[in-house]
This record gives sequence, structure tokens and C-alpha cells, in this order.
Amino acid sequence: MEHKARGQIFYEEDGNAIKRTVEVKSLGGNETVGASAYKSLCNGKADAPSFDEFYDISGTLACINQHSFERVALQFPDEMLGDAYEVSRLLSEGSKSSVFILGDTSYGSCCVDEVAGGHLNAQLIVHYGRSCLSRTSRIPVYYVFGRASIDTEDITQQMRDRFSDDNVTVFYDLLYEYAVEKMKERLSDRENIRWTRVKRGLCQPENGQPSTTSQIASQETCGKEGCCQSDAPRQAPTVNHDNRPDGLFGRTIDEDIDWYNAEAQDGRKILWIGQEGVTLNNIIMSLNRSKIYSYSPITRQLREEGVTVNRSLMKRYNLIQQVMDAQSVGIVVGTLGVGGYLKVIDQLKRWIRAADKKLYTFIVGKLNIAKMANFAEIDVFVLVACPENSLVDSRDFYKPIVTPFEVQIALQRGKEWSGKYVTDFSQVLRDAREETPSRDDDEDEDEMRFSIAEGRLKPNPKAQKSTERQDEMSLTERSQQNQLVSSWSHAGQVLAKRDYRGLEMNVGETVVQKATQGMSGLPMVYTKEKTEE
Repeated sequence: MEHKARGQIFYEEDGNAIKRTVEVKSLGGNETVGASAYKSLCNGKADAPSFDEFYDISGTLACINQHSFERVALQFPDEMLGDAYEVSRLLSEGSKSSVFILGDTSYGSCCVDEVAGGHLNAQLIVHYGRSCLSRTSRIPVYYVFGRASIDTEDITQQMRDRFSDDNVTVFYDLLYEYAVEKMKERLSDRENIRWTRVKRGLCQPENGQPSTTSQIASQETCGKEGCCQSDAPRQAPTVNHDNRPDGLFGRTIDEDIDWYNAEAQDGRKILWIGQEGVTLNNIIMSLNRSKIYSYSPITRQLREEGVTVNRSLMKRYNLIQQVMDAQSVGIVVGTLGVGGYLKVIDQLKRWIRAADKKLYTFIVGKLNIAKMANFAEIDVFVLVACPENSLVDSRDFYKPIVTPFEVQIALQRGKEWSGKYVTDFSQVLRDAREETPSRDDDEDEDEMRFSIAEGRLKPNPKAQKSTERQDEMSLTERSQQNQLVSSWSHAGQVLAKRDYRGLEMNVGETVVQKATQGMSGLPMVYTKEKTEE
């Protein structure tokens, strides 16, 4: 290893560069990713749970041993990675299973990473931390939410004072799920207060119980021979079919009403216990006809929410108009683990093709501005993701990003927006009709339509495409000698309009140069540069 003074070159040997430790700040602020989430949340508090209680070690071991899982994958968010080794050690010592810690997921940490679990041939995934509670596709999952401190006496007293006679339905952050029974006991005399439930235990995948555990991992592999397969004998899990996330935002409600019906929401009151975040935003948007209240266990304040909900809905309505005006639509796959994601992609394709819009599908992992800017010719993107990650503020993106529900409103014939809003694409699938022609099927091809987004008259998309083939690679003409005269493709048309079309071959126009020896060594300082020093 060699260190130079300031202003000069600094380099290390190859092995040291690979082993170098880098500290990264966690999402929480000052704590590093390697810090213990248990200590940061519970240290020094009188009512702090034990490490076993915080990570539900006993419950997890009971699940593993009861179902004889032999390969278990643990999925941690960044802020809990500091405790991953200790949790893994305790689970390994308490069972006969091979326990693995999954790396960083390609999508949101709230979703179960079934692809990584499939690479390890996992029979069970234990998911830690915040979760969208979306049903998985192939592998059973056991949820461990963690715990955060809450003053149950204060919240129950404020609920008594604020909701003396009014009916109220209570949603809560999963960190406070452990305290719900205690709060219900304190309010047992109040029948006007109804609580949502999160079903605990082993959760059934969306495709039903596999006949053998070897089928769990084989349903999706990386494609490399031997990578995702194992010859080790495994026992099929016994899964409780009724114990799975369902209902609204993965929570079940005793009331027999359609929560997505705008009229059913009128006059209802909703209480959210937890901090501001994506789940609260989903509740405000989806239950926009109800009065929303929130209680923060940190500040101990109970307040009414939803002041800006109308403005947010107006922005989303503008996105619906942009979907109507779009000529090309990109479907962005934002999850590979949420049950039913392939079905909703197929449904979106039917809607888009029926509306005579050009269709492209992308898998880009986690969204960022730079990635999406590579597809400048796409007019609008539709993100297929879990409810927690579906609502994207696309102000900083070059093109708008919408949800499957907004595409349904824009393109499905006879579908009008009643004011309700849906972030869960499984609900979109349930609402979809069997026949999905575009809303323009009955319109004249020469008819003009007014674009609210652009504020002007625009031709019907069918009129613009009346002379084009829907098949992007279809041949349009053949000569008498059966030779290709002309062809048309949307991708080729887009490429022709670009100023830069990539590296050009220029065969026969470039002088051939003799190959020369290049530099060698690490990019931070090459071998020749070391010698010059």
C-alpha cells in the first residue's frame, strides 16, 4: 500500500481496493448503515422491547421449525442491516435451516425480493421493516415489522376526546402493530371505533400453495444452468391459505363496504397512527371523500389531513389527459415480486394497443431521472409497482409517469373518473372489463378532439395512424419480382429523426490503423504512471 502527500496520487494494491470499507449514511439521518436499528430505536427507553421481541426471533423460529424450511432468506432494509448478522446467527442456531442474507433489492425495500430468493432456491423469505404487504407470486413470506415506542394512554385519550360519537376507522403504521391490542382494550367501550387488521404469520403466495418446494424457486430463475437449481431434497411447506395480506393496503376491515366507491366514503372518518409517508399519502388519495386524521407518536399531535388533496387529484387528472394525447407509451416494470404484475402488464398492453398507441416495455430497476431520460421518444410512462411505490412525482422527470389506474381511465371505453383513486393494480384488474376496446372505437377517424393538457384541437389518433400498420415490422409494398420496396417501423422512424444515431461504421471510408499497446493496471493509476512517479 502506498500513500502520497496531498496533491499527489494516492493508490492501493488491488486486494486492498476491493476490501476497503465505506461508511454510508442511512435513510434515517446521522446513523450509518452499519449501525444497529434496534439500539437507535429502543436504546434507553423504559418500555423498550428486547432484541428477540424487536425482530420476533421466537416467532420466526417457530415458523421455520414447524414447516421444516431448509433454506431461508432474510431481507433487510438499509437501516436494519447493522443487526442482520446477529439475527442470522440466532436463526441459524435455533433451527437446522441454511440462512442467507439477501443483498440490495433492485426495487423498493418494501417489496419482497422473490428474484433474489429464487436464485438462492429459498423456501421462505423473512421480510424485515416497512412493507407494502403486497401478496407475493411464488415464495411464502414471513413479515417482521419491528417496533417503535408509542404512548398508548395518550393516543387513546385523544381518540376519546376527538371521536366521541363519530364512526372512525383506524389505520396504523406497521411499527405500532404490536400495540394495537392494548389500544383496543383501552377503547373497548367505544363501538364507534373500528380497527383494521394485519394478518400475522406465514403468508401465502398469490399463485397458491406449491405442490413441492422445488417448484417455488423453479418458477423464476436467472436462466443460467445450475444457478437457481438444487438437488437437495426439500419438504413442501404447509401454508395457511387464509393468512395472507388482503383488503385495503394489505389490511383487512370488518366493515362490509366497497372502500373504493366514492359514495361509500362520504361522511366517514379515517385515523392514521404513524408518521407522514407513502402509506398516509395512499390513504389520502384513495379515500379522498373521507375526512382523514393523523396522530404522530413522536409529537403526540392529532390533526386533520387532506388540505391539499384536491390539488393532488387535479395533477393526477392532468396526467390522465396526457395519456390520452400520447402517441407512444412505455410500460415500466417496477416489481418482479408482487402477485399479479404480469397480468396487469398484459391488461395494459391490450388497452394501449386498442387505442392505436405505440407500446414499449422497460425493466430499469429503481427509477431515476437519468435512466428515464434515455427514452426521450416515449410520450408517457406507466409504472407497474406496489401501492407504496406507484405514486411518483414526475415534476423532475422529462416525461410524465402515471399509474395503471390512470391508463385505465384514459383508454378503457366507457370508463369515467368518478373521483375515486386506486394505487393498487390488483384492484384495477378486478375493475377491468373482459372486452377492452379503446374509447375511440365508435368515433369517426376524421373527428377532432380537444386536448385539455395542451389546450388545442388534435386529430383522433386513429386518423393519424390510418395509413400505418400496427405491426412495427410489417412490409407495406412488394414489387413484381417479390423484392422489398419499402417497409415501416415506429422504432426506425424515431431513429431517423435523431441527430445522433450512435457510432457509424463508415466501412471503406476510414483509414486502417495498426493496433498499439495500451495502458495496464488499475484505472486510478496505471502501471506507466507509477513508473513516472
